[in-house]
Amino acid sequence: MKYTACKNISLLLVLATLAGPLAAQPVAGKWTAGIRQSAWKQAAAASARPQNWQQLPRTAAARTVRPTAVPVFKRGSKKPAKGWLNQLARYIRPFQPVRVGKDVFSSRKQLDRAVEQSYERVVKFQEQNFPSFAQVPFRQVIYRPFDLKDPLSLANNRTALYVNQKLRERMTWLERWPDRGRRELQAAYAAEAEARLVQQSQQATLLLLGEKHDSLALQQAVVRLLKEIKQANPSRRVVLFSEFLDLPATARPAGAALPRYYRRVAEEPLPAVQAKQISFDQYADNVFRRVIADGVEVYPLEDPTQNQILDTELGEQMEFSWLTISSRNKTWARVMESKIAEIRRTDPDALFVVYAGLGHTSWIVPTSLPKFFVNEHPVVVELSENRLSHYNMLYPVWGAEDTVFRQRASVTLLHWTGQYARALAKHVGFDYAFIVPGGNQ
Repeated sequence: MKYTACKNISLLLVLATLAGPLAAQPVAGKWTAGIRQSAWKQAAAASARPQNWQQLPRTAAARTVRPTAVPVFKRGSKKPAKGWLNQLARYIRPFQPVRVGKDVFSSRKQLDRAVEQSYERVVKFQEQNFPSFAQVPFRQVIYRPFDLKDPLSLANNRTALYVNQKLRERMTWLERWPDRGRRELQAAYAAEAEARLVQQSQQATLLLLGEKHDSLALQQAVVRLLKEIKQANPSRRVVLFSEFLDLPATARPAGAALPRYYRRVAEEPLPAVQAKQISFDQYADNVFRRVIADGVEVYPLEDPTQNQILDTELGEQMEFSWLTISSRNKTWARVMESKIAEIRRTDPDALFVVYAGLGHTSWIVPTSLPKFFVNEHPVVVELSENRLSHYNMLYPVWGAEDTVFRQRASVTLLHWTGQYARALAKHVGFDYAFIVPGGNQ
């Protein structure tokens, strides 16, 4: 009996020792149907992968490069898993005091209780202030709390409470507006819709195109819009920043952790993407090669090193964490700020366009990209296929049965009018909603 107990303890200590190095050295892997591949398959896939730095990791086909610390064997669990070795090591290693904001936790019990309380506060606020998840789709994506007992869950939950409160404030504001803003929302159709949006680009300095990913109809619409924008602004330099292209890869700093990671983008040269450098991918084929051929400059936004750290530290939470969306937006904003300043030294009249997901471009997301560039008076365009997107405040306030959400047979542009147009845009999420017919019904 004693021998067996000693043998088991020795095995646990060995596993705990291995967990640290494994967690610190993530293995690049593919994301397929939400299940991570085993570490040895990941390594084989990584060795066979093209080495071009313009990888496109965030597309539907594979979400191609999704690093992970260790193999994850849990499937169908309600709680996100960071890897079974990481979870085991948590209960074996001595607890080290940790700081979250201004608070220092000297025991695991204190931290666990703080996480539980933060989780309960968010859930209680949501239950008291919102309809169901289905009626407020943004809540399903980036406003969720997590109950995994670690410092990042606590940091996420504290911020999630704040952003849920801001979301509720926007809903209340719109609910109290006369006729809930219906009189100020106007529509244009077919050729007039595209012409009006292109005309707006002639007055703008920063245009943000936000989509729900992986729609061929939207990708084709973006190419068409950018071509028309370039033709309508023949003397202006048109520059596109996109989520779907990676910044040049950098070595991950030793001991890098999310709260301490900071990429010095202003110190790195960032040349425009060339068509021949782009890996084969639906966004590359359907968008980037075409807009480059039309004379639009293209620059990447996604930081693969930051994504490694996010995935290592957040695991399955990465897709739904507020920390993920906010930290990525902050990095992207610094990339844009640096490049915009550089371009304006020679081309002060340049037009800058962002093409990314709605969580990065919508006015109702507290750390979205337009919030970093308010002095540019950015124009936010919400792209959707067949009908108006549900990721705005009209959906929970006006209701899913409102005619504004009907299916559209032709290209439609919804836009705000009157002296309060910008106020309505910031509380709803968009200045313009551009809806195109597509194959998905």
